[in-house]
This record gives sequence, C-alpha cells and structure tokens, in this order.
Amino acid sequence: MSTGRGRGTVYHLKGLGLPHPNDVFGKAASSPLNGDSSPLNGGSSPLNGGSSSDLAAGSPLNGGSSPDLAASSPGLHSSRDMHGRLLSSHLQHPIIDDVKCLAPDFRAQMEQLAAIPRIKRKVDRETMKRVILALCSNQYVTLDCIAVFVCRNAKSMQSQFLTPMVRDERTLQWAFPTTPNHPQQAYIAAQMMPNDQGKEKSE
Repeated sequence: MSTGRGRGTVYHLKGLGLPHPNDVFGKAASSPLNGDSSPLNGGSSPLNGGSSSDLAAGSPLNGGSSPDLAASSPGLHSSRDMHGRLLSSHLQHPIIDDVKCLAPDFRAQMEQLAAIPRIKRKVDRETMKRVILALCSNQYVTLDCIAVFVCRNAKSMQSQFLTPMVRDERTLQWAFPTTPNHPQQAYIAAQMMPNDQGKEKSE
C-alpha cells in the first residue's frame, strides 16, 4: 500500500499501519521546544551558542534524571530506558524526545558527538551531515533535540539538512513518514545495505 504522493510517497505492507506522532507522544502531541517563541530556537538561548564545555556538569539541565521517568512518559505504551530515551511499542528504536530527560553521562556523549558545530558557528556541510548521522545512529532523535545538540535553529536544520538527507540522499529516515513536517518528527540514520557500502567505497 502507498501513502502520500510523488517524492513523498511511502509504501508499506497492507494491514501494517505506519506510526504517527500521536501513537508515541499521545493525542496532545505538540513540541514544547518548537516554535518561534521557544528560546531554544532563538539566538539568545544558552543552548544555542557557546562551546560544549558551557553545557557540562554546571548546567542545570544536565542534572540527575527523574526517578519516575517511566510514569511521566507521554505515550500510553511508552517508558524510558537507562539513558532517558523514550521507548514505544510503535517504534523499533528508542527516541530522544527531550534532552532534559537524558542521563547526564549519555547527554554528555551526545554533546561530544556534536562538539564541532557546538563550538564553531561555521561548519562545512559534509561535517554537519556526519554529525547528524552520528547523533541519529541506532536511535531516533526529534528535530528540536537535534537542533539543541548542534546549537542551530530547528527550522533551518530541517530545510537545509534533514529533509534533503531523507528525500535526496536517503541517509536518514523519518520516524513518522506520513507526517514529514510534524513538529515532533524524528530521524534515524538509514542502515546501508552491503551493496551500497561497496558502491560507496568504489566511488
């Protein structure tokens, strides 16, 4: 079966529905981090500038994780793993939906992966793409969380990098293919097939 039109068409087996943000985050799914009024999407946010060292142990957002993360999960059939990532029966991999829920050590690892764009305002395109793929390796990461990790504007990241990486380069995949522009869209690095890897090496 197919959903969508043109380049946005998604194919799936009959009887197997594709996940929707409401399935994972609940029917009131809306991103508290997304929007022009959010400090995380503006230049004045402490998360949108400075080096990774500025967001180390001294950051109030980098404190201990909630002792009741599972109970506070937004999804009806969701919980959180030891790293603070959301687990849902609708997704095959965990999803980073809120950096404040991450365990301090794991958040520090993610920030280290994004160290270059966190420190430098001007980063070449290939470097940024490598960082995005590293952040989204074997896990889904929402648009706003990616923006926080790399200290960039979420809308710009989506238009300049994330959407082209899904549609043109096929190096990323959507968590919710039927709603590509949903504010809580999440991304995961595509698993390359052996033939693709061989082709890449030969090129």
